[in-house]
Amino acid sequence: MSITISEKGEMDLNGTPVTLDNLEEQLRIQKDIFGSKVLIIKADKKTPHGIVVDVMDAAKIVGIDQLAIATDKEEEKKE
Repeated sequence: MSITISEKGEMDLNGTPVTLDNLEEQLRIQKDIFGSKVLIIKADKKTPHGIVVDVMDAAKIVGIDQLAIATDKEEEKKE
């Protein structure tokens, strides 16, 4: 499973928009569908850290015990 978090805090769980209010419920549903206890968190570097922590906390509550943080490789700056 993967969740993408924009710099504004907008989230997509496996391509479906979610909010902090319904995140736990949606994580439970997706966990039951996929049988996965792994969540990949893809966050923009400008995403507030508090939102990432909220996502990690929600994952823990629903029994997702493996988290991975995915980052984009920074493009080389041209001189």
